[in-house]
Amino acid sequence: MMAKMRAVILGNGTWGNQKKLISLLKKSDYLIACDGGFTKARRAGISPHMVIGDLDSLTIKNLSKTIQIIQFPEDKNETDGELALQFALKNGFREILWYAPFGGRWDQSMANLFLIIKAAKLHVPLTLIQGKWEIFLVLKEIHLSGKTGEEISLMPLSKTVTGIQASGFKYPANNLTLSQGETRGISNKLSRKKGRITIKKGWLLVFHKYS
Repeated sequence: MMAKMRAVILGNGTWGNQKKLISLLKKSDYLIACDGGFTKARRAGISPHMVIGDLDSLTIKNLSKTIQIIQFPEDKNETDGELALQFALKNGFREILWYAPFGGRWDQSMANLFLIIKAAKLHVPLTLIQGKWEIFLVLKEIHLSGKTGEEISLMPLSKTVTGIQASGFKYPANNLTLSQGETRGISNKLSRKKGRITIKKGWLLVFHKYS
């Protein structure tokens, strides 16, 4: 059953305006809250199906009995975000959306960004939503929707990404190769409301700043 569903991880990062998240949620989504992300979700009128982490910011006895609780000790190797992602990957969700993975700590934010590699290795599409930014993991092909002029940047997550084709952008790409340690893919723009990106080999991150 879960293999046909999308997991939505509700992070404990900076939430800000939740309109984007609410507009993306589907009735079939399985909502996983990372510890304090549970409280933020409830304040936004969102009811998670489960909560995971060391639960240092929650009182378990106050949680509904219908909510699945997976508690870990405070002294653990993984962050709550990694535990949520591992749960989603191990339970065969076909797609993952992670809202608010970044907060005030640079170390945890960067660690969460590189957790995308876990999804990439298992060929599971993953999208991060933070503020006005969407970050997509491209394994083969992606279609973007937005407004003309919105910013788009491409960044290789693997050592190189080859055969990049990009249409619908101010600077289109035809069989482009991007390598780590260069900034060639930064600061492109949508030239129309829809864009398409395909790759032949590698893992590509697409950063989309929507208005």
